[in-house]
Amino acid sequence: MIRPRHQHGLGPDFENLVRSQLKLDDNWLIAASGIEEIEHKTQREGIEVVEKKTVAYCHIEASDKFKDEACAAARCPGCGGKMCRRGYRELRAWQHLSVLGQVFEIRAKMVRLECVECGQYSSQQAPWESPSKH
Repeated sequence: MIRPRHQHGLGPDFENLVRSQLKLDDNWLIAASGIEEIEHKTQREGIEVVEKKTVAYCHIEASDKFKDEACAAARCPGCGGKMCRRGYRELRAWQHLSVLGQVFEIRAKMVRLECVECGQYSSQQAPWESPSKH
């Protein structure tokens, strides 16, 4: 039996594996997944070097209800005041363990928060991210 291709690229079995490995609940959904080739440009001894690498990725998004609940529960790291939503940060990528010899990235846009009292900005933390790393 031939299985139909999944619309996102890597397939529902792979996405379910990612969901279980990251311990994602129903508040988080995998919006897209796939494999792409990325060019990385660097300067070495005055010469521009272009390196190409193949990357497998999953783009993960939080549900709107979860974003609202997380913002309501968030407190300012500076003064302890209430936080409110102020848009999103740019798309962030976390490199995870390699998958079948390919670099694997988790990609997400996290909610940007602003303190109502002191105006300090911070961002929502991803569940797969440890508090001391970014």
